[in-house]
Amino acid sequence: MRVRYGTPMHESATLSSDADGIRVDPAILARLAYKLAYTVPQAAEAIGMGERTLWALVRSGAIRSYKVGASRRISRAALLEFIEQQENAG
Repeated sequence: MRVRYGTPMHESATLSSDADGIRVDPAILARLAYKLAYTVPQAAEAIGMGERTLWALVRSGAIRSYKVGASRRISRAALLEFIEQQENAG
């Protein structure tokens, strides 16, 4: 599933590589740097995506997630992998 990001940040930002070789927009990386896992609303805000879109991606398996009690969590690594896949797709 290809996702088009709607915020100007994604259109003008450059890519960089981290130690693992994952290419990620530095602005997104800065917003993701302080936590290891996020709720769906937090993850949506961090990557500039709507919650409904992110929920759809989680349900489809395009973004890995796990449950903690009744709450769904998405790891920082899963978000970075998804972003890298989107960058490589287009």
